[in-house]
Amino acid sequence: MAINITEKLTNLYHLNLNFGVWDKVTDPEVKRTTALLEANNKNLSYVGFSVKPNKNITGHSLNNIMNNMGIYLVGLEHLSLNLSFFSKITDQEVSNIGQSLGENLKNLKHLDINLNYCKQITDSGIQDLCSKIGKNLIKLEYFRLNLWSCDQITTQGLMSFNLYITGKLVNLKHLEADFDGCWHITNDGVLDLIEYVRLNLKKLNHLELSFCRCPGITDQVKEILKKSFNYIPKCNIRV
Repeated sequence: MAINITEKLTNLYHLNLNFGVWDKVTDPEVKRTTALLEANNKNLSYVGFSVKPNKNITGHSLNNIMNNMGIYLVGLEHLSLNLSFFSKITDQEVSNIGQSLGENLKNLKHLDINLNYCKQITDSGIQDLCSKIGKNLIKLEYFRLNLWSCDQITTQGLMSFNLYITGKLVNLKHLEADFDGCWHITNDGVLDLIEYVRLNLKKLNHLELSFCRCPGITDQVKEILKKSFNYIPKCNIRV
């Protein structure tokens, strides 16, 4: 039913696809539905995808989603990917997301990626994701990355974020990053982040950072972090 309806909506500007916990949704259904992007790509400016835990949906479906977006939505400006609690996602899928975004969706201005509680992701996946975004999506004005409780990410992963996101995306006006529960992160990564933001993100007017439940960050550095961005009009630092 949903597929037949979507096939007829060829003038869509805003598309939100939610593949939730309904167990009857499987890889083939996801593939067929996302293939409809080919017929509806002329006017689309916003696409939202949500893939929640489901025993019948695998990382292969996620790759199909990203491949179809890369092929058919080259003019897309606003993309939201909600993969929170999708336990099957690994560094390979995260790397594929970065590749599809970086190679094909270079007109993006607004990008929101939620990897909340995707516990298989490591520094390697974050490096691949951030490097592809930072080197290619230079039009981005809004970027949000949620890595809440991705507890395999260390200071090295944060350093990759610093280098490629805060170091390359100089047109950013709005930046949010949640490293809450990434408990391997230490002082070095936070101090590095402060320097990169100050040096490179001159247009930033909204900044939100979370480093709660990161015991490797000392109280002294937490205080430095909280006082470092008073010049940004809207700033929310949680530690």
